[in-house]
This record gives sequence, structure tokens and C-alpha cells, in this order.
Amino acid sequence: MLTMALLPSLMMGQTAIQRQTPQKKNEQKPASKPANKPASKPASKPASKPAAKPSGGSASGSSSNNSATIITRLKNNMVFVQGGTYMMGAKPGEDAWDDEKPQHQVKITGFYIGKYEVTQEEWQAIMGNNPSEFRGSKRPVENVTDSQIQEFIRRLNQKTGMDFRLPTEAEWEFAARGGNNSRGYLYAGGNDNESVGWVWGNSNNETHNVGLKPANELGLYDMCGNVWEIVADWKEDYTSEAWQDPTGPSSGYVRAARGGSWDNATKNTRIAIRFGQETNGKFGFRLARGGAGGLASNARRISSGSNSNNYNSGGNASSVVSAIAANMVRVDGGSFQMGQTSEQSVDSNTWDDEKPVHKVTLSTFYISKYEVTQSQWQAIMGTNPSEHKGGNLPVTNVSYSEVQQFITRLNAQSSTKYRLPTESEWEFAARGGTRSRGYRYAGSSDLNSVAWNSGNSGSTTHVVGTKLPNELGLYDMCGNVWELTSSIKGTYPSSAQYNPTGPSSGSVHTMRGGSYTDGQLNSRIAVRFGESKNGEVGFRLVSGSAPSGGSVSSSYSSGGTSASQIAARIGSNMVYVSGGSFQMGQTSDQWDESLGTTYDDEKPVHKVTLSSFYLCKYEVTQAEWRAVMGNNPSEIKGDNFPVTNITYSDALTFISRLNAASNYTFRLPTEAEWEFAARGGTQSRGYKYSGSNDLNSVAWNSRNAGQTLHTVGTKQPNELGIYDMSGNAWEMTADHFGTYPSSAQYNPRDNASGNRVARGGSFNDGLLNSRNAVRFNFNNNRMGLRLAR
Repeated sequence: MLTMALLPSLMMGQTAIQRQTPQKKNEQKPASKPANKPASKPASKPASKPAAKPSGGSASGSSSNNSATIITRLKNNMVFVQGGTYMMGAKPGEDAWDDEKPQHQVKITGFYIGKYEVTQEEWQAIMGNNPSEFRGSKRPVENVTDSQIQEFIRRLNQKTGMDFRLPTEAEWEFAARGGNNSRGYLYAGGNDNESVGWVWGNSNNETHNVGLKPANELGLYDMCGNVWEIVADWKEDYTSEAWQDPTGPSSGYVRAARGGSWDNATKNTRIAIRFGQETNGKFGFRLARGGAGGLASNARRISSGSNSNNYNSGGNASSVVSAIAANMVRVDGGSFQMGQTSEQSVDSNTWDDEKPVHKVTLSTFYISKYEVTQSQWQAIMGTNPSEHKGGNLPVTNVSYSEVQQFITRLNAQSSTKYRLPTESEWEFAARGGTRSRGYRYAGSSDLNSVAWNSGNSGSTTHVVGTKLPNELGLYDMCGNVWELTSSIKGTYPSSAQYNPTGPSSGSVHTMRGGSYTDGQLNSRIAVRFGESKNGEVGFRLVSGSAPSGGSVSSSYSSGGTSASQIAARIGSNMVYVSGGSFQMGQTSDQWDESLGTTYDDEKPVHKVTLSSFYLCKYEVTQAEWRAVMGNNPSEIKGDNFPVTNITYSDALTFISRLNAASNYTFRLPTEAEWEFAARGGTQSRGYKYSGSNDLNSVAWNSRNAGQTLHTVGTKQPNELGIYDMSGNAWEMTADHFGTYPSSAQYNPRDNASGNRVARGGSFNDGLLNSRNAVRFNFNNNRMGLRLAR
């Protein structure tokens, strides 16, 4: 984004008017659009959002107007956006305006952004007035000028001692797209603008309370529709240059505004839409803080000869150790289908050594964001064998034995012990681990966007990290250079594997990912070749316990014989579930006509907002129960099977003993927590079952279980890395069985007497009873539990 030169003063007034009200933004509203809210939307939704969400109850209560309370809530509603790289602007082929082009690469440092647009009650608490045209305490403030916004921020920071600011335009778009969790939607949170935003077709020509529509992938509300959001940048045209933390020009006529408003139709509520600030009932704002701070001093161009990720290999051994340690990415353990899966196949010229496809389950490990560079190799080894020279280019022309020497020397100077990845670890990470979106290449099905390959490399290697990363934030896992693994190349097994290490003997190790000389076929994630020593071969590092191979049936071991050991084991397997809002009950994704019936107790669908909590990856096993309780009530026995045939009283005794033997405060999840986690929390992809729309891939059910329980964790996990939330054993929750409310709820908890709600289905249930929304009121031999805290 180039700084715009000031135009002659003679032109300033006219140009300002043109930039503020460009004719193209006043698109015609289609006559076919209904003037009122569609009939299918519930007519009973209140006109104003309830003023407060009391702890543990309905969201319909009223909040205090105390300014300190309002400011505290404003501070607590900031969402962290992890830094990353994305393509800013309209996508190729998108019906877009000229000022949304060209699409260009932008890297963003992590920052915080408001979950909601700033509301009128928040403005009132700071400024003592309300300039809005559409009045309502929970509606976004609007009709504000840039200078008024800056005064609001100045006063807010004075009261809080914090660094609130407007987001930059690039930060706003990155957050609206879902950051590193983006699913590529056209609008913020979906591909139907009326489902995620208050827009011309459903707004009744006015603003609405913030947070009433579904959030996007990051848990942010109303980023498309409701009001245009003014950002920190002066508006100017895009260039094709790559940028890091851009801030726009140093001066201009109008601030940029993003996201569309209640008065805009489809084209003008897309994420990529840009407008110039106006002062009326269509323009408001949301806050940001932290990160690069929106300071021009932090903005910089990324040239083709530099590293788009501000990557610095370091100049000596100690700085190399620090640089490598700082760039290790956690890969949560999970299961995947390894080999030539459907998205990896091509029309012709497939390779037989990518078959058969087989299930692999891996423990958690860490892997480097980047391939090892030449400057890193030089600092440790004192040489540079690479054919194409450059400090931040990947090191190449290294043999397997030379790589092992590098690792030995590196480990001698580091507290972290590094190694090469196994072949299965490499493929799991390249596919995006538990966040995989099923791409053909690492990070995309468009090779050029993520890889230096034969079509764009100019026959040379390139600086690491200058293409887009994959779902885990890993760069260059396809293209640039082939990457060595620790596994000897052999034929794939057909059986499921747990932490496989490859054959015990053979002539060559595998290398993966393709290089700058390879095209579409040989750059796929599934492609594997035998090692060679040349200018196309390098490597990246992993850390974490060296895997020991085995069958998938041994993938879970309860471990330990005392309550304290079991508590430690369960505690280490707790997954953090970030708080957020969801629609609970029989939503559209939980139903289709083929299922043949419905359950009324899954209705009405109602909005639930939850605080963050922890939930165990696995159901409590029989070995864990026996170690704490001294018995095993399960009818179908197996140490690593889920414990079953327990009562609510039994569960409370188990939890009490477990907590007494540890520093944990385990408990049963509430019914709402259970469903939120089963749906994938804020990372939900809208599946019918927990982790997939294919029940057999994620659940032991009536079609594949053989009428028996199975070892926990042997099916694929859901989006959060949690196993068996559909199938295997029904899971007890803390709530007693009752009817759903119609009003929005905040942290609903029900400790009334009566049978507890069971969720998730069992090995004896089929499609209907294994859905995320299904709930039952009974206690039988298929009832188990998992723990929360």
C-alpha cells in the first residue's frame, strides 16, 4: 500500500466527495429481495438484545449501566487473532469492484479485536452522549466522525491504561476472513450473507443488537452487515506488492470502511468490500489493540528477495538454536487416512507406492514452520553445500548421514532435542493435522499459492516462508525442496497403524513434498520418493518423543494404578475449548429427510453462549475407573474400553476421589458444553456427527462396531481433537433431562434432580441417534462419561 501523494488543494474538495460517495457503491437492490425478514426466521426474536447475560441462566436479564461494568465487559470481549499470512482483496473470479484488486499477500502480527462492534451503551459510558440515528443500548453506535472515535479511544485508554485503537484495514480483513481458521467464505462466517449479517434483505432498514447472528471462525460477530466499520487506514487503491502489517498512506481524504451495513445487498456485504467513511446511521466501528499497533513504523514491503515472514535464521550457533526453538509449531495428535486419498488422486499417472490408503494415529509432536536454511546449516556445520546460495534459502545437497550430524551438533547446544520427522508425521502435518481442510497440496488445492514449483520458481530455490502457509501455519511443505524423513522407504501396510516409524531396514529413506523443479503431480502431499543428494533435497526438524510403532489398538493406555496417576493422565489429555456462541438443538445440519423421524426434545433451537472450559480427549476408561473405584461395572470388559453401566452417584464418587488425589477440579460437562465441544466449538465445520458427516469414520456404531465397545481414540477425532463424541458409549452430562428454553442462554447449568441427559450415541446406535444434537433420558449399560474442568 503506497503512500498517496497529496493532490493540489484545488482538487481536494471535489476528490473528497468522489471518494466518499462513489456511484458504484449504490448498487440497485434486487426487486426479488423480500422487504421484510424472511418468514422462516423466528418472528419471536426480541427487537433488542437482552441487556445482560447473568451467570448460569437466561440471557434475557438486564445489566447494570455502571460505566465500570461496561468498560470491563468491553475489555473482556477482545478476541486474540493469531498472526499469519493471507491474500488480501477480492479473489480471482469474484464479482468485485476495482478498488478490491489486485489481490496481494499480507502478513499480519497477532493482535486483539473486538468480538462486537462498539455499542451505544459503551459509547455513552465513555462519551456521555449518543449520536446514533437508530437508538438501542446494545445496537452499534453509529453516526460518529473520525475525530469523535479518536476521542472515544483516548478517553477509554486513559480509563483503562490499555492500548485500544482502530484496526488497520488489513487486520480487519484478516479477522473477517477467520484468520488462520479461515474456511474461505465470501461473507464473515458463511456464504449466505443473510444468515450471518443484518443486510438489506432482512434488516427492516435499521441496525440490530450486536451478536444476534452467528459468529465467524474466530468468534467475531457482525463483521459483514449491521454497520460499516471504520478502520485506521486512509483509503487508497491496492497495489500488487506484498506487505507486512500495512497501515495505508500517511494522509488522505476519508478513512476506509469495511463490511457493509443494514442498507447493503449481496455484493456490498462481502468481506472484500471497501468504502470511504461517512457520518450517518450506516457507519460505526470496532476496537483493536496490541499487535503491530497500527504504526506506520511497523509496516514494510516484502520484496521477492526477502522473507515474507520476517524470518531470521540467525548468524551464530546460539542464535540458530533460539530461532529454531521459536519457530516450532505444535501438532496435536490425531488420526488420518495416509496415502492416495480421493483429494490426492489425479486423472492419470498416479503412483502405486501411495497405496493402500491406511489409517494412522499419531501422538502430539512439534514441527518447524520452515525448512532448515543455509545460514542455520553454516552456523552449526561451518559449511554450505547448497547449489543455489542464499542465507534464507533452504539448505540443499545434503545426505541423510550429514543431516544426522547436523542434528547431533544442534542437540548438543540445545535443551530441546530435535530429530527428522517420520514419514507419517510429515504427511499428517502437511495435511494440516486435525485442522485439515482436505487440500491436494499443503495449504491449498492451488499449487502456485503455496509452493515454489516448476511453473513459478524460475528453476531455483526461494527464501523460506514466502508462499502461503498451510492450516497449521507451516510453510513450503509442498515445493521449494524435497524434505528428508527418518523413515526408510517401503510399501504401505493395509492395517491401521499407531505412531509408525517405517520399515526396520532398506536402502533409502523417504523424501516428501516436491521441489522447485516439480509440477502438480509430484508436489501433492501424498507423493513419496527415495532420498538423493542434490540441489533439490533439504529437510525440516521435529521435536517431541521419538515414536514407537504399533497397531492402532494400542493407541491408548490408561497408565498408572493410583488415583493421583490417573488424575495426571486425564489432566494431560484435557483439550482447551475456547468460549463462544452456537445454536443448540436440531439445527439444519442435524437433520435430513433420510433419517425418517425427528425428536421434539431437540427443539426449540436456541442460542447458547459459553465461557471457555477444558474437556478430556477421551471417555473415561475401565482401567481408569478400576484404579480409582476398585471395581469395573462394565458389562463388556476391556481396560481401554470406555467404562459403562454407571449411575450419576457413581460418577460423582469417582470425580470426588479423583479430585481429592490431585490439584484438579474435574467435573461432568454440562449438556451445552458437551454439544458445543461435539460440534467442534469455535472451529466447527457444521458436521452432523462429531468430526464428520460420515459416521463410520468418527464413531463406533451399529454399522461397524460388531455390537461391542472399542478402545477409546481409535476413530478420527473432531475439529478440536476430541475422540468418540459420537458412538462407542453414551456420555452422561451434569444436567437433568428437561425441555429446552426458547430464549438465549449464557452458561446454562441445571442441577435439578432426576435422570441425567445422555449424549452422543453408542456402539449399538445408528445414524439418527448418533447425531450431535440427540439427547436421551435414561441410564443403562451403554452409559459412560468423560470429564470436564
